[in-house]
Amino acid sequence: ETAMAEATALRETEKGVYDKYMAESSTNLAALNKAITAVEKGMSAGFLQTRSASVLKAFLSSSKDVMDTDRQEVLAFLSSKEGDEYAPQSGDITGILKTI
Repeated sequence: ETAMAEATALRETEKGVYDKYMAESSTNLAALNKAITAVEKGMSAGFLQTRSASVLKAFLSSSKDVMDTDRQEVLAFLSSKEGDEYAPQSGDITGILKTI
């Protein structure tokens, strides 16, 4: 009986961790898709002012699965403001975002 209760408690803890991971992943994926769509449509300036841009920036800043050069390129893009000197090729940014 004790073993069953311990196993149940462990599974509930694992489910909580999994649910949190899935929620974060869904949010990050949605932000990524919005970024790709905005850049492909030439509307990146508007996207940069959205919550999705902030979510994507936070994800990239903490992700260990993204190469440093790609991370720096996209973060520079996400940090740019209208009129900034930074002007990446939208194809480069879109390609990086699609590989993440």
